[in-house]
Amino acid sequence: KDVQKTGAVFNEDKLNWMNKEYLKKLSNEELAQKVAPFLNRPNQNGRLADIVGAVRDHMTTLKDIDSLTTFFFEPPTYLPELLVWKKDTPEVAHGALAATRDILKDLPGDRFTVPGLTTLLEPTTATLGRGSVLWPLRVALSGLAASPDPFVIAAILGKKEVLSRIELALSKI
Repeated sequence: KDVQKTGAVFNEDKLNWMNKEYLKKLSNEELAQKVAPFLNRPNQNGRLADIVGAVRDHMTTLKDIDSLTTFFFEPPTYLPELLVWKKDTPEVAHGALAATRDILKDLPGDRFTVPGLTTLLEPTTATLGRGSVLWPLRVALSGLAASPDPFVIAAILGKKEVLSRIELALSKI
């Protein structure tokens, strides 16, 4: 007698929202354990928790992990025009990437952390403009217009891979 005759409503948007809220409550380590079966890539030398931490805000379901983390495992592909920030020119983007490369190549590996990178590149971003420096770096590292913080990506990738991707970007401009 308490059952209504109309059909039940299933709201997929609400389900996705609830799932995202649930994922937010997990630690990076717990979430890394849950997404591991959905990741069709190696563990990145034990850095899966760091990688998950970088992309977790963009995850709705566990299976989102593979598409959100591709650039951590293989160099990205992108059009050279994407490297140029708003109204900058390709020459400005090239100069900013070259300056970033020159600064990072002398940074010791143990300082290749988010705070270390932020402190080291702060004068360059103040001089050339934050967007003019960080946009080409973001694209060189991820190949995406919307990605995690470029310093977070760089810290996870490591110095050798970051310099390699910057060189690749410089060759495209």
